[in-house]
Amino acid sequence: MLNTVFSYGQELKDHKLWYEQPTHSWMKEALPIGNGYLGAMFFGGIEEEHIQFNEGTLWTGGKGEWNEYNGGNREGAHKHLPEVRRLLDSGKYEEAHQLANRELTGVIKADKGNSVWEGYGAYQPFGDLFVRPQSSGSPSNYSRELNISKGIATVKYITEGVSHKREYFANYPSRTLVFRFQNDNPQGVDYVLRQTTEHKNVDISYKDGQLVMSGYLENNGMGFESRVVVESDGKILPFIDGKVTVKSANNLTLYLTASTDYKNEYPHYSGRKYKELNKKTIETVLSKGYDALLSEHLTDYSNLFSRVDFTLDGVDKDNLPTDERLRLYASGGEDPSLETLYFQYGRYLLISSSRPGTMPANLQGKWNNMTNPPWASDYHANINIQMIYWPAEITNLPECHEPLIEYIDKLRPPGRKSARDFFNAEGWIVNTMNNPFGYTAPGWGFPWGFFQLVQLGIVDMSGNITSFRATVII
Repeated sequence: MLNTVFSYGQELKDHKLWYEQPTHSWMKEALPIGNGYLGAMFFGGIEEEHIQFNEGTLWTGGKGEWNEYNGGNREGAHKHLPEVRRLLDSGKYEEAHQLANRELTGVIKADKGNSVWEGYGAYQPFGDLFVRPQSSGSPSNYSRELNISKGIATVKYITEGVSHKREYFANYPSRTLVFRFQNDNPQGVDYVLRQTTEHKNVDISYKDGQLVMSGYLENNGMGFESRVVVESDGKILPFIDGKVTVKSANNLTLYLTASTDYKNEYPHYSGRKYKELNKKTIETVLSKGYDALLSEHLTDYSNLFSRVDFTLDGVDKDNLPTDERLRLYASGGEDPSLETLYFQYGRYLLISSSRPGTMPANLQGKWNNMTNPPWASDYHANINIQMIYWPAEITNLPECHEPLIEYIDKLRPPGRKSARDFFNAEGWIVNTMNNPFGYTAPGWGFPWGFFQLVQLGIVDMSGNITSFRATVII
């Protein structure tokens, strides 16, 4: 029996993903948190916690990489359309294909295969945080959990009689990721914190209680910076060999924010004062403190998540770890509450990767640990980005739709040029693949890149988007 309830502010059952062991697999078992601006994956390691994080605007590609970058457009490409149509009418399909592949495809600097597309770029990982607690002995009572009803992640375990607890959450209103490490050792525990990144042109420093990673992408010169505030009741030692050591602590709290100089304004796509933004964010975080940030997060997040409850009648197996439930389900076992968890997990991921004022969710939401991710972890306008946002309206998350709507609006100026160049047409288009630098031309291969069901924006006299229609151009 299906029971669906739409409600605001109602106290609902907590939905959780949980495991009885840490993981080494980013893809299969690391758990995500995010606030739209930032995303992070945590592994729950005992000897060392690994937190890999992203910021939604860190991209290679664009003019910074290639001076001739112009959104993939070919000026005058539309002049070849009549001949392509004549060849098609004559049944000369292979010749039509060759001509279209040569003259009606978009332009990038180079296609080196293996998804390395120079000039187009790819979504980038930002950095990694590692926190090593002083501990010894085999752990017991281990639990790694993501409570998607509250947007709070926890790790708990005991070593040599000392209880350890970690609590993580992603605060959207204050634009920060929060990580708290606690233990009940009367003498406290030593923690060693370090930060790394895949990118080369980076300086990592520690001053005034902040671990700062600042640099620029070697590929296109995009500037970026992250700041981690380190708070503790222990003694923080001098910064040596890229590490922050905290002695005899019962509480260690880290507040992380990050940003880049990317600005979604055609045609330059740069100019954000990202360092000033980070400093202002940190000032706000420090003025609030942990308890206020947690309360702010719970209020903000639950306002969205608690709007929809979805239940299926059947045996509740929430007492089993998530990985065990998945194995049983894959072998044919019934688990209706796992299906409702899956439903709500989709809402959790959309809330965590798409909030007003942020970039929309890309192919991997906001979570990516590769400098060369599949399909650039970009915005696929053929069907993928639509699929990502299907839950927005039907599961009562219209606010999460706003980043996509704003992003589409910003595609109009580059899309107009693509419409003129390829079809000599009014209006605007965007094809299969799109990046944050206004790549609205067809892709660089035919036919996959030539998305014939082109989306044309219909605008009113004041320039506002009023609708979309699909039409076959050729």
